Amino acid sequence: MCTDVCKEDNKELLGQGTWRFLHSIVEHVERTKDNEQLFQNFIQSLQYLYPCKECRNHLQEMTFDDIEMTPLWLCNFHNKVNIQLKKTPFDCASFK
Repeated sequence: MCTDVCKEDNKELLGQGTWRFLHSIVEHVERTKDNEQLFQNFIQSLQYLYPCKECRNHLQEMTFDDIEMTPLWLCNFHNKVNIQLKKTPFDCASFK
């Protein structure tokens, strides 16, 4: 059963907020060994804690082998989600 957060308009807002939050972390938090581990744990926890059950299920189907707290990794992850949602992927070339 989907709660209010899964309704299409709310799900879109939740997704936009999530991406803003993740991109802000990568852009503004110092990349230390400890922070890198915390970021990896956080990304992996989304498959269990994300408020939208449908999105959570999609995250559980993904593999998270090489999580890095970098703009390039996050761009590629964002593209995996965009492709799954049949949205246009971003050009990640500027992050290399």
